Amino acid sequence: MPCSLDRCPNQSRWRPNLELRAKQGVSPSTAEFCNLGVCNEHKSVITLQHVLSDEGFTKLSKFMAEAGKPRPDKQYTTLAWTPISPEDAEEMAEHQDQILSMPPDLDVAF
Repeated sequence: MPCSLDRCPNQSRWRPNLELRAKQGVSPSTAEFCNLGVCNEHKSVITLQHVLSDEGFTKLSKFMAEAGKPRPDKQYTTLAWTPISPEDAEEMAEHQDQILSMPPDLDVAF
């Protein structure tokens, strides 16, 4: 499966995840971008701002509160990465989302 960044032919190796915390020092809740995968090169340039908009954070925060979880604080939200297994890559290829531009003009995924 190629990288989710538009026109990048490199193989996806990493899936971005959000680590959402209500305050500093607490264990995070995680939200995984199931249909995004990036190559080694783009993993090093993508930041939280590239995958999470203010509107997306507001929606996630509201969803978590409605589910009885603490509302996350954006200043304690971080980006983490999970390796993509060959099985996950095969499954993702059918439903892969694309990020249409390269940093720093990268569109947000959520």
